[in-house]
Formats: sequence, C-alpha cells, structure tokens
Amino acid sequence: MQTIRTWDDLPAYGIVPLMAQACALSHRILCDVTTRGKWTLERALSVNELVLDAPRQSGPPEDRHVGSMMLAPGMLSFVALFCLLDSGAYEVFLTTDQRMTGFHHGDLPEVKQSFENCYRDEIVSHFVCGCSEWERHYHYRLDRTA
Repeated sequence: MQTIRTWDDLPAYGIVPLMAQACALSHRILCDVTTRGKWTLERALSVNELVLDAPRQSGPPEDRHVGSMMLAPGMLSFVALFCLLDSGAYEVFLTTDQRMTGFHHGDLPEVKQSFENCYRDEIVSHFVCGCSEWERHYHYRLDRTA
C-alpha cells in the first residue's frame, strides 16, 4: 500500500516540488523531474515527448533531474494517480481529504479490506486497472501520423 497526501510525497516518484507559487500568477508549483517523473507525466498527459525547461537543481548522482515544469496545485490527485499506477498499483482510492492510496498485488487482502472499511464514507473515487502496463499504455506503441 502506498499513499500520496501532498506534493512532498512525489519525489519518490520522480517529481520534485521546488517552490510553491513560483509563477507570475503566484499559483503554479515549480517542479524538477527525473527520468521516471517525466515518463509518468508523459503517460498522464498522453503525450509522446514532454518538452521540459532545464532542471533547476541537478538532483542526486543516482537519479539526476532531467528537466523542470510548472504544475497547478489542483493537479495533485491527477498526478498522484498516475504515479501510483506507474509504480504498479492495480487499485487506487481517492478520499475526501484528497489522499490517493494505491494497492499492489503484493499487499495483503486484509489490509485493503481494512482500508475500505475504515474509509468507507470518505472514498470519493475508486480507480481499478486490471491490465498490464503494456496494455495500459498501448497507444504509445502505435505509430501515429498527424
């Protein structure tokens, strides 16, 4: 079971928030991304190649930052869903406090059942992905012409 509650939970998935209210509108969040984060955002946004600005920080040697972009605060649950799916979750729950909780095939069924019982009245959305990663992202494997 993995849970994403805030932007500060995203670095584990390759999306590194650096500064809130970084844009001229004082609304968007400046984020650096690693290769993994870029890959997740490309799938979430359904684009073949996400063109990023230069990274603001280099990141650790084992997981360098490959670029940066601005994300809106309201995108957290959307981005979190794809982070969890791309980490292998087959089922994800969104609760009223905007928490995204993903369950993986290695999780004990009792843990998932306990979560569902405990948060029964707080579950807003329930996402199930019974397909493999390849099937989920099949349209990226097709040759597309404009």
